[in-house]
Amino acid sequence: MSSRPRRRSVVLRGTAALAVSLATTLASVSTATPAPAANPTVRVSTAAFETVTGLVLSGWRTWPPGSPNAYPIEAIATVDVYESVDPADGKVAFYLDGAQIGEEVAVDEEGTARMTMPTDKVGTYQVSARYTGTATQAPSVSRTLSYLVDPPVRVSSHSQAVGSTVKVGSVKVAKRRVRAKVVVSASRPASGRIEIRDGRRVVAQGTLPAGATSVILTTKKLTKGRHKLKIRFLGSPTVSASSTSCRVVVR
Repeated sequence: MSSRPRRRSVVLRGTAALAVSLATTLASVSTATPAPAANPTVRVSTAAFETVTGLVLSGWRTWPPGSPNAYPIEAIATVDVYESVDPADGKVAFYLDGAQIGEEVAVDEEGTARMTMPTDKVGTYQVSARYTGTATQAPSVSRTLSYLVDPPVRVSSHSQAVGSTVKVGSVKVAKRRVRAKVVVSASRPASGRIEIRDGRRVVAQGTLPAGATSVILTTKKLTKGRHKLKIRFLGSPTVSASSTSCRVVVR
């Protein structure tokens, strides 16, 4: 009767035992290491049409005599949609010194939104606007504009406002908008608000800065045909108001 060979027990000693132990430990560590996290998903607008948001500011840049607060800034944002026959839809958020002011404002049928912003101190304000976009129109952000509010104007109680005249220096019509250079003349430096009306409708407005004699204003989109525009300088404590008119043809 043949006898089975006995299994021989192998006992690892010294360096061999230590190598096996390290290999086992490294294997357990590598299997326990979590896989690297995936990169975060980058959200890309899937809107079919790109947009651009323009921004203009108007209002009194100098506090009027005797007023404890400056007149507010009026921010006007206009959203243009590229390669689309439809005007912009949706809302615009306005920012003053980096903080959103009030609720988002819905754009009108011409893609324009307006916001009145308070100014309670002399200094420079930073204003911007952000169009939030829609399912088909991509969001866009305007450039940031600086708005300087000067100290109060001190006018002698015995002084009277001098007269002024308004002239249109140049007119250019493009893409149903009118771009006009408005010139104000007076014997004293004039500053104040200027507006352009098409009938009763205000189609452009801005501010003549202190020390300047002219300002360039661009109207909203006008209907095709002939228009008689009225340009008004609203005056200041030292310079009286005046107006003129011009005729344009929009094609």
